[in-house]
Amino acid sequence: MSLSEAVVPVRIGIVGLGRAGMFHFERIGLREDLNVVSLFDDCQAARERARVESAVMHATWDEFLKDPGSEAVLLATPPASHAELALAALAAGKNVIVETPICLSLAEVDAVVSAARRTGRSVSVAQTRRWNDDFLTALGVLQSGAIGRLRTIKFVNWQYAPHAGNGKSPQDPPGRLSRGASRRELLALAPHHRGRRRLGIWRSPFRSTAAIGRSADEIGLCAVVR
Repeated sequence: MSLSEAVVPVRIGIVGLGRAGMFHFERIGLREDLNVVSLFDDCQAARERARVESAVMHATWDEFLKDPGSEAVLLATPPASHAELALAALAAGKNVIVETPICLSLAEVDAVVSAARRTGRSVSVAQTRRWNDDFLTALGVLQSGAIGRLRTIKFVNWQYAPHAGNGKSPQDPPGRLSRGASRRELLALAPHHRGRRRLGIWRSPFRSTAAIGRSADEIGLCAVVR
């Protein structure tokens, strides 16, 4: 018996059709126990760019929430919108998966957790990188003691971001991140590094973190631990 015959797929709706949202859409499409059934982005250009035929594309947030086909909502939107959208999804009876960071303040997190308890629905954070093969391999090697005691780790994540430093102004030359782009990158990637710390690759706090640019189209985060 195949997995698809033994398990009824979880029906997921994705909110936010940018880089993160489309990544989740593509990866979920490789699984038999999950199925993306609905999509929403408040940007018409993003909806048109997605060109998805296997799921219902909704033009409004209310329409998306009222879709009875989805049982879980995956929020792949900017962090500032997470709390508001999560609360609305929970009120609509949906389970919620939130991209990191879950919220931008402890008060927002408390509100989301309270809403989940009140509605009897679940909220989880999409810490996808903790299951990456490179992370699991590094963790296994460190735990085995094969390379001795860990003293320093330097993580660098490079990601495609064509609008981070496009060179169109003296304040935004190629390869140099604007203050806004640096802040966005830290918010997007730092939680993943913190997740590695909590899972045991290291236990010391970060000595430094920085958003960095390598070219006009690539940005990343560098974290150093000693």
